[in-house]
Amino acid sequence: MTDPVIDKRLLDYLCLNTGAQLEYAEPPSRITGGFDTHIYAFRLSGAPEKLAGHLILRLFREDNPWVTLPSGQRALFESTVQNAIAEAGYSAPRVFAACTENDVLGAPFLIMEKLQGRVMLEMLFRPSRIWLRLPEMLAQSQARLHALDPAALINALQSHGLPVAPLSVSDWIAQVQTMIDYAALDGLRPGMRWLHDNAPAAGTAVICHGDFHPLNILVHAGAVSGVIDWPWVRLADPAYDVGATVAIFSQGPLALPDLLARPVQAGRQWLLSRYRRAYQRLRPLDETAVAYYEALRCLGFLLEAGMHWQADAKVIRRPEKPSAFATVPVARSVIRRLRRITGLTLSLPNVPRR
Repeated sequence: MTDPVIDKRLLDYLCLNTGAQLEYAEPPSRITGGFDTHIYAFRLSGAPEKLAGHLILRLFREDNPWVTLPSGQRALFESTVQNAIAEAGYSAPRVFAACTENDVLGAPFLIMEKLQGRVMLEMLFRPSRIWLRLPEMLAQSQARLHALDPAALINALQSHGLPVAPLSVSDWIAQVQTMIDYAALDGLRPGMRWLHDNAPAAGTAVICHGDFHPLNILVHAGAVSGVIDWPWVRLADPAYDVGATVAIFSQGPLALPDLLARPVQAGRQWLLSRYRRAYQRLRPLDETAVAYYEALRCLGFLLEAGMHWQADAKVIRRPEKPSAFATVPVARSVIRRLRRITGLTLSLPNVPRR
């Protein structure tokens, strides 16, 4: 799907900023993904070397309640993060341009390289010679990220005059509390109290992707070729990252008929178990801390669903960012998992207690 307005305005912007007479070899085409942003793939003709390959336009949504930076500053923040991590030798897409203004395409945006590969999730659902290795590949790529020196990322942000506070887990926990209050989701408040009362001892802070799951991992030629989608990045105990992966991997909804849902869920749990064992072999973690951070992310899922349901009830304005968790079966599954971790039964307006 293309958008003629975006096509023309983007090309005008790139011509102006490069001083080159550019044309599209492939015009911007909307691609799947982009819960957080609108994503387009395109390719230029007559471009300078750095823009000569396949490119991605990442167009920010008007608002994102999970990100504590305004969209313009967020564009600079994400471009700095990705370039610093790529400069450290990790497979994050390099950003070639960051526009902080709304007047070009209606919202801030990034132009970045399009990395080779297909999302790992596709490969989990089809036989291949590397299928059994996929959980180990996921763990190995995550552990490599956690081995990077976080000082380089901090220095990059500071050198661009950008705040470091959004890299903290406490920043995100405070945002969760703010959004629970805003959406009047009283049934989630016991979960917040549990998080405050059960925070694990601080471990060594590493660079955590924060959204490290098979939809954000690219695979090419039998190896991980890239990691995309970096707005959740944090400096935290690696258990934060692994706990988030466990939560997303185990609770992410699958649109399948009942006949297939049970065997696929069993397969997902088997893959998740292999991933966890592989990571523990590479970098041992406190499983209690992993469970804490899994609970943190699960609470975020319920908050996301609850905000959409409160919007349906006209309690709050509808979030622009869509949610994959705003169905009763998914919410019930998350509530059950949180009960196993915390001993609490949380509630949402659309989910009857059972």
